[in-house]
Amino acid sequence: MKKVFTIISVAALLLLAFSCKKNGYEIPEKYKVAEELSVKGSAHVEFGAAGGSQSLSVLHNSEAVTVKADAEWVNVSASDQNVIISCDENFALTYRYAQVTISSSGKSCSIQVKQNGVTNEYLWEESYSFAAAGGEVALKYLPTTLSIKLKVEGSEWITAAATDNTLKILAAKNETGEARTGKVTWQAGEDIREIVITQAKGNGGGGDEPGEVTYASWIGSWSSSAGTLVISELSEADHIYLMSFEQFGEQNVPAFFNEETGALEFYAYEIGTEGNWTYWFCSVDSENYIETGGPNDDIMLASATLNAAKTAFTIKGNEYTAVYNGTPYDEVIVKLVVAGYLSEKEGDKSVGWYSFNNMEPVDLPAAYIKAGTTSVKNTPLVLAPKYGISSIKQFQTR
Repeated sequence: MKKVFTIISVAALLLLAFSCKKNGYEIPEKYKVAEELSVKGSAHVEFGAAGGSQSLSVLHNSEAVTVKADAEWVNVSASDQNVIISCDENFALTYRYAQVTISSSGKSCSIQVKQNGVTNEYLWEESYSFAAAGGEVALKYLPTTLSIKLKVEGSEWITAAATDNTLKILAAKNETGEARTGKVTWQAGEDIREIVITQAKGNGGGGDEPGEVTYASWIGSWSSSAGTLVISELSEADHIYLMSFEQFGEQNVPAFFNEETGALEFYAYEIGTEGNWTYWFCSVDSENYIETGGPNDDIMLASATLNAAKTAFTIKGNEYTAVYNGTPYDEVIVKLVVAGYLSEKEGDKSVGWYSFNNMEPVDLPAAYIKAGTTSVKNTPLVLAPKYGISSIKQFQTR
């Protein structure tokens, strides 16, 4: 389907004037008026495989200008004396052409659009196979401003994370004695790609024994499509382990290491108070209720377990039943958040839970892949400089 965009211009004079003479005298520049429809600059635009947009100055004497493109992958818009041409990513190996036509008062001019294709390094196979020992594949994708969404079928042995324009897929060691198949779905806007992951059967000998993972295995930086995570050394003072999620800015939050299972566990934690405000590291359930781990704040909110290679993990929200005022509720944790609780009304803010401006939640499940092993010193768990409380009460409470 062709795309058409029409604009109404209030300017009768144009940005580009050509040299002309009347009765042997050259008209001064400021009095020149374009007598034909034209485009300032080149009538040819070129894009890289990643796409983008370019703006051209259109010169016309008419109040109405119509712009259309003859290809679906080209988008056109216009305002005042400018035409904006943009195009989507080109995942083909070859370049492609399109034509944009600008029309006004029975006249028209054309702009040729060329877009280069991708190189082989950006092409993905529809499926990847791993040996029983496991492994990793790294797939590059074109830079994009769109949010990357990942879905993993087989998350008990497949880990996927998208960062730095690269999708990394890890398969854990197969100890089941059976071949297995999973799938990773990568999505950026309307671009959706499904990748089938297969793995050869293992020897059926079982997995690593509990306790093999030490806390040192967790220390360092980890990456995911949602942002980075830095895990620090043990805090000897209170025996908690500090996590620096990119979504939380300067505010670090605690986790606890289970020496028996080797897992990291997340519980609600009161970070600090200021006046009538109490700031918490806590969670949100599937119905957008704030959850601090039951009425006594003692139920685990989420946990993470390293894969056998100690190169990846997924933070998964807990599912539990909590009883509030005699009524049981089945909780499913879907986000980790830093939130503020207001105990008394302040100005236009009523009592309740509020989010921070410019602080994003950590959506669960959240898959991470090892990005660096440099040891990170622990810093005190204190209330970091806040970004300001949202003006709207964000969360519901039981």
